[in-house]
Amino acid sequence: MSPVASKIRGRDCRRTGRIGSLRAAAKALVLARDLIGGPAKMVKIMIGSIDQNPAPKRIVLGSDAQTMIHKTLTEHLTALEAWKDLAFSTDSPKST
Repeated sequence: MSPVASKIRGRDCRRTGRIGSLRAAAKALVLARDLIGGPAKMVKIMIGSIDQNPAPKRIVLGSDAQTMIHKTLTEHLTALEAWKDLAFSTDSPKST
């Protein structure tokens, strides 16, 4: 990508914003060289998912991904439950 093509409104998209963050994270993973998952296994599973009916909306690949997603969803569920009474308090009374 040319330097001109990568600039939008004076921002270098390769280093800033969401794309820059994703590139930095991917580069850090590659440099760490401690990846748990096997790319060939992952691709095989992705391609195989096409034939499933219904096809999965999401596929979690790798024990590290499973652990991280489980932790995050558990935290979200805990926060949701903490505000349950407040959420329910906004319901209209049932008609009799």
